[in-house]
Amino acid sequence: MLETFLILGFSLLLSSLNVFFRDVGQILEVLLTFWFYLTPVFYPLSIFGPEDRWLVAILKLNPLTEIVGLYRWCLLDGFGFEPLMVLYPLLFGAVFVALGRSVFLKLSPSFAKEL
Repeated sequence: MLETFLILGFSLLLSSLNVFFRDVGQILEVLLTFWFYLTPVFYPLSIFGPEDRWLVAILKLNPLTEIVGLYRWCLLDGFGFEPLMVLYPLLFGAVFVALGRSVFLKLSPSFAKEL
């Protein structure tokens, strides 16, 4: 549910902007590739030592880091999760849903003219 909430916000925002600025799709491809490598899908954050705290702090800014960590915990470790791990992606998703909704509602009356 967390990733659906996050994707909904991004989709509303970026699809609205793509109607007016056609380059959003090409820029998004590059950003999503970069974002993929900043998400610890194939490596856990525990592989980084204490000297790499700055890198872990940067990776933790990514809301998908916590979501992937929740999946890793549930599927690989087999026990519960910390409730605070849900808070950051939930707040990040709520901000982007609100932002995407407001941009979509503001720009939607002129979609037909642009298309």
